[in-house]
Amino acid sequence: MILILFYMENLKTFILESIENTNIIPNEDESEYNKKTIGKGKLFEGARSRLVKKGIISKEESEILKELIDYRNDIGHRIYMLTFDVGAYSSLGIKPRYDYTAAKKARILRRKIMNEMGKHFILTLSFDSLAFESAENSYTKEIERLKKKINKGIEALNIEATEINRQINSIPKSVIDKLQPGHPKNHKGNGTLSPQGFECVFTLFELQVRPLTVSYIMRCSYRTAISWYKKWKESKKHDSLVGVK
Repeated sequence: MILILFYMENLKTFILESIENTNIIPNEDESEYNKKTIGKGKLFEGARSRLVKKGIISKEESEILKELIDYRNDIGHRIYMLTFDVGAYSSLGIKPRYDYTAAKKARILRRKIMNEMGKHFILTLSFDSLAFESAENSYTKEIERLKKKINKGIEALNIEATEINRQINSIPKSVIDKLQPGHPKNHKGNGTLSPQGFECVFTLFELQVRPLTVSYIMRCSYRTAISWYKKWKESKKHDSLVGVK
């Protein structure tokens, strides 16, 4: 979000100041631009129109530019719209607008516009980019590091999900129909397993179903499934000792 804030604020200032500096030179076309935009208080809309007219960006890119500016405004003034779904209040009814591609789109479009405007306008240069360069490099590297970590986690979860589905499909339908693992009778009012739930869990363990799969089928936490798996193993050990005696 910090990258987007910088890219779009820097680009917007660059566009407006470059056009303004170019307008200092008497030009009929530029004067007409001033009458249509500044007088109506729609300076940046007029600037986008100028960029399209000069062939610097396409109409589609002009719309993307507008969307990115609006997105920058959400970050600056309505950041809760992009972050509310991270916590415990994801059901507030606010539609999350976080765009994971926005920073990349902003960076590419900013570079293109800055390069192309030099062919038609007197450019305004500043030290802003130099001042932000170190932070930009740090943020970019950190994003790439996190992206690799997240992708690795997604791969592990996909493997895990495949194994869970395999185990679920291996359970005979007759067993599922008999146990009815999703039935409310398997849980007490406080959410813990009922005697019927114990029987269901133990039967699943007898079928060599892993605790993670059991937690998914029984709609209980993995920690709870692990706890009952240990109890099941203890009961098997106890039954074995009784058999020896």
